[in-house]
Amino acid sequence: MLKPYRTIDAVLNSPLASITPPAAQDTTDRVLRSTKLEDSIYADLRNDDGSLHQIEQDAGKKLASFPALARDVFQSFYSLLPRRHGEESLSVEARKFNAPILDHIVQSEDFPTLKSICEGRELPAYEAASEFISQTAGELDDLLSDLGGGKNELNTLEKLEKSEEQAQKDLTDLLERIQRCKEHDAQLEQSVADAANRLDSKRRQVEAVGKMIDTSAAQHKEDMTAIVSQAVSAAAEKAEEVQNIIGAWSDEPGKLEKNEVNTGLLDLVRFWVYHMVEVKTVRKIIKNAIQCNLCGDIIESTDRHDFVSCKCGCCSVDGGLDYLRRGFTHSRDDFTELCILEDTKGEFSKGADRKNLAGTF
Repeated sequence: MLKPYRTIDAVLNSPLASITPPAAQDTTDRVLRSTKLEDSIYADLRNDDGSLHQIEQDAGKKLASFPALARDVFQSFYSLLPRRHGEESLSVEARKFNAPILDHIVQSEDFPTLKSICEGRELPAYEAASEFISQTAGELDDLLSDLGGGKNELNTLEKLEKSEEQAQKDLTDLLERIQRCKEHDAQLEQSVADAANRLDSKRRQVEAVGKMIDTSAAQHKEDMTAIVSQAVSAAAEKAEEVQNIIGAWSDEPGKLEKNEVNTGLLDLVRFWVYHMVEVKTVRKIIKNAIQCNLCGDIIESTDRHDFVSCKCGCCSVDGGLDYLRRGFTHSRDDFTELCILEDTKGEFSKGADRKNLAGTF
């Protein structure tokens, strides 16, 4: 090990002579500040969200600061003016991983659109943040490799920084003892020189590992940007979906907060969309229709974007003469197929069976 300080004079004539004890400060994984009101809003939105809890739990095994990233992503989308904690108060993972992810979010092409929908609107912001976190969790291994050089490097840097703080404290304690000592003490002077060398060594190690992590992030910037941009795009689509659903179906379309009506609408419409099926057919569509088996209503779609529902709301058709799309609430037995297709001989097949359609129901 390199020992630049061999005597007490070498230490006293160096910048280390005026070193002060490290400030006692707890670090945080949260990059962004938030008010008590914002924390309360997020806690209410987060309540009973088992899916996000599981994602955070699984990702947290790889990156302890991941749950804090989820909170900060919501804050970034929702807050009118996001404010950051000082870098000195951040944990290594928050400083080297979470903060760069948040930077890339803001720099992404879809962020202005996302922000315009989510700012000050809790439900779109939360839904968008959940979508972003879900996407990011699936790419966490690659992001850790691209942005931090891997989990082990982040852990190594954290341990080295703690060792550096301890070495700094040890040196300042010994320097204070030297100042109080009225007689020459060779053993104490050697202890000061040894402590100075240990601190110098730890600083060099911290600098080397930190530089390695930063170099890895710079080398993989394009890959990491692509992952974050894709997640932001998905988050923007989710925010627009929430805005459109509530805007179309709610009596108070501008009230984008979590309440029984809004969450009920989202659940209902998403359940409906989840049960949409599109059937591929190479034959020409002559008629696009079904009959609801619950209310008996016969419904027909005559145009590509002509979405028609039966009177009880159980079934729907869409696609006109371009494609066959069916919607149903309970099961595929909710309706009877009435479409008419032209067969290869130019004849018509009326009330085509599902088995005769490519990509069957």
